[in-house]
Amino acid sequence: MIDVLVKSTGLDKETIVNLLPFILIEIRNYTNQYFLTLHHNKVSRIENKKIYFEGEVQVGVGDTIELLNSENNTLIYQIKEVGDSYVEVEQEDYIVDENDNEHIVMIKLSFKNVNIKTIGSMLDYDNKFKDISGIKSQTLGGYNVTYASAEDGDTAYPLELYGGVNSLKKLNDDYAEYRRKGYVRL
Repeated sequence: MIDVLVKSTGLDKETIVNLLPFILIEIRNYTNQYFLTLHHNKVSRIENKKIYFEGEVQVGVGDTIELLNSENNTLIYQIKEVGDSYVEVEQEDYIVDENDNEHIVMIKLSFKNVNIKTIGSMLDYDNKFKDISGIKSQTLGGYNVTYASAEDGDTAYPLELYGGVNSLKKLNDDYAEYRRKGYVRL
């Protein structure tokens, strides 16, 4: 995924590696999907920027993973190197040692249904506005007006950038959200 994004956006690999986990988390939050697969390994420890696992390796170079039940490593990572009993991730700056948690599971995620152009547009948007922070607002006649970019709360990107993932969007299992959207749940 990273190599394709480097070619399609023209951004350098380091920028993409640093921004990609946050974009994928935003897509997960927006679509209410986790993109989990059945491929996973129990993690024995995380040490010196390496994730040591048990069993036969279930991931490969370039795969996207998440560390379930980890207290400190909560991002989504891309695999850079696979050894016999360890993996290294591209996002080295965002992974810390964790030796005392025996419940961590490294699980492979699949974003194959997400349009790569959607992710590329979000990367371009982040790169374009990286030095600007704040919320769109203005003062009108002594009143402050703040504009949100989505109907049910603010999103990290303009709504038109989410067009490629709208078909993947699912509702929560909460009946209130079904009613709010006008659906009848049987």
